[in-house]
Amino acid sequence: MNKKVKWGIIVFISAGLIGGGIYSQLPKENKELAAADKSMSKSRNTKRILNVNAKIIKPQLLKDEIKISGSLLPDEEVDLSFETSGKIIEINFEEGSQVKKGQLLAKV
Repeated sequence: MNKKVKWGIIVFISAGLIGGGIYSQLPKENKELAAADKSMSKSRNTKRILNVNAKIIKPQLLKDEIKISGSLLPDEEVDLSFETSGKIIEINFEEGSQVKKGQLLAKV
């Protein structure tokens, strides 16, 4: 086969694929829908019943909560140091509690 024949076959196949793709996207007549329209047009004079499903909406409280289990770590940690060495005889705070500047924390 020479180059012209190969390119001719490639162009022919490509044109067929493109044409088939375009044809598949064109609107087509739905036979079932057309039959239903014909039967509906015949019965237009009769009383039609329309089924409706509905739900009554009532105002309610919206809670924006997230429940998560886990453990918290402190943002800051402070190491205590004393000017004198010795044995601690009294601790004036509980672990995890907040303390204020100047508060007596422990006695040595």
